Parts: sequence; C-alpha cells; structure tokens
Amino acid sequence: MFMKVAMSMRMFLIGDGTKIWYFCHIQSGARIGRNCSMGQNVNISNNVIIGDNCRIQNNVSVYEGVILEEGVFCGPSCVFTNDLTPRACFPKSHDNYGKTIVGKGQVLELMLLLFVVII
Repeated sequence: MFMKVAMSMRMFLIGDGTKIWYFCHIQSGARIGRNCSMGQNVNISNNVIIGDNCRIQNNVSVYEGVILEEGVFCGPSCVFTNDLTPRACFPKSHDNYGKTIVGKGQVLELMLLLFVVII
C-alpha cells in the first residue's frame, strides 16, 4: 500500500497495491479493494465498499450506503448521496440511508462545456 496522506488510526480495510493521495479522508468501516487509486481530497464515508481496481479521481465524495463493484471509474468531483430529502433539523440515522450500487466496470463522469458569448 502506498499512502501520501496523514491519517488518524481508524478501523478500515485497504487492499494491497492501493494508492491514496494527499488530503483523503477514509472513515470507519470503509473497505477498499486491491489496486485502487484515490486522487487527492477524496472522502470515503463510513461503511462504504469499494471493489478491486477502482479509480476515484480528485474531489470525489462517496457516502455511506454506496457500493462500487470492481473496476469502477469515478471522474473528478463526483458526489454520491445517501439521502434524497436531507434536512438539517431532522437528520436521519444511517439505517434510513438509501443504497447505491455501481456495477462492475462502470464509468461515472460529467462532461460540461460552457460557452460564454459577449455581445
């Protein structure tokens, strides 16, 4: 395992050959497979499961309830949510979070082209 990140000791599993870059946050109960790559500033929440050979680019947030199967690619700044109706005053417990499973080999990325026209 190659890590370029300062972390406090928490209970999580990281597979052999996985690379984790600067400013990543991996929370308790997370399981990350072998030969994965986490770009800088990635957040992996409690109890997330990430399969082998996944690539997670910079600034991605993967929240509790998400399972990434083998070989998933998450492009820069992807954000997964586990609560479709979040409320600050009435937070839900993790038992009420939605589940998201991303199948083997899927690619998640957003291509946005912005054209500015000055008249």
